[in-house]
Amino acid sequence: MTVVVMELQRSSIAVGTRKCPASTAAGVSELPYRDIDAWFARNAGQRAEGAEGSCELAASLAVFVRENATPSTSLNYKSEREDDLTPLLDLVGSVVADHGLLSSALTCLKILSRKEKNRRSIELGGLKKLAACADFVSNVPSLAAECANVVLNFCYERRNVSPFVSCDGVGVLSRYLDSVDDLVQANAAGALQSISFHEEGRRELRREEGLVSKIVGLLRSETPRVRARSAGALHNLSSDPGTIHAIRVEGGIAELVRLLKDGDGAVAASAAGTLQNVSREVASRSMIRESDAVKHLADLLCCDHVQCQVCAAGALMNVLGPEISTHPHSKPRKAFSKLISQCLTLGIIYSAVLDESCSGGRVVA
Repeated sequence: MTVVVMELQRSSIAVGTRKCPASTAAGVSELPYRDIDAWFARNAGQRAEGAEGSCELAASLAVFVRENATPSTSLNYKSEREDDLTPLLDLVGSVVADHGLLSSALTCLKILSRKEKNRRSIELGGLKKLAACADFVSNVPSLAAECANVVLNFCYERRNVSPFVSCDGVGVLSRYLDSVDDLVQANAAGALQSISFHEEGRRELRREEGLVSKIVGLLRSETPRVRARSAGALHNLSSDPGTIHAIRVEGGIAELVRLLKDGDGAVAASAAGTLQNVSREVASRSMIRESDAVKHLADLLCCDHVQCQVCAAGALMNVLGPEISTHPHSKPRKAFSKLISQCLTLGIIYSAVLDESCSGGRVVA
């Protein structure tokens, strides 16, 4: 059984790239977020968008986002100080008509939620406000995409998964998958990947009607990021035995076999890992064996993506092993496992030393 962890969301939605250009001036302290704290303290009890000086808040949020967009240069990210998230959670949890202000607040929360101390500080009330915000902005793609990023980060922590799910958070994310906006789809799939890394998350996602079907459908997306995150979410979900049947019935096996040839090594790795998991079911294993999966998995042993190679080896052992012997500890099965391990080792050596063409063959998104 394999699962894949979702990397914390570190990009700024405003520029649509994985990392934003650093604009932090030398000597800048953590004052930008303290300015935000100070504004809320001065305007306690007032609605942010109606309070006098709300433009000051918007400006402070913009400065904080600009100076902390990139983790490597973010002083807030490097600081061990726990930030007070309550005012921002109150803001996003209210009905805010000013989309610009709400967008800045969500991006600020995304940045703050990179820090473990901040992620672990949120309580049920804060997660309820986050779920309410996700529902409120569901028809505004730019806000929905950024809100999904915030969910992705907070649900990186196991302690936050069940509380968020209890607020119908999964239902909202499932609706996000129906969006025609690629960024909303990708970020929602990323949030689901984060949730499904945890056992209690997988259990709750299994109960969401139609969710597996939607994720399988997104494996056909022309957008690499949507495919990568959807494949990652399905990889995690497939470690739950109760989901394997749904993946097979929804046509997931054929899509996963096709993704073994994807140019993105992370996508191919997730596809191989999912096939490794679903092959525990006899009916699924038979379908995989009758497809071109074995050939593609063998090819992946010599690719230049280590996770992909490892997942391919595991899938081959699960798919072909039972055909060699039904007893997992029999000599033939042990010999086959040893053969696959040796092939994996040779494949890693080949891709690292001998095959010059491998260096640019697969790119991680």
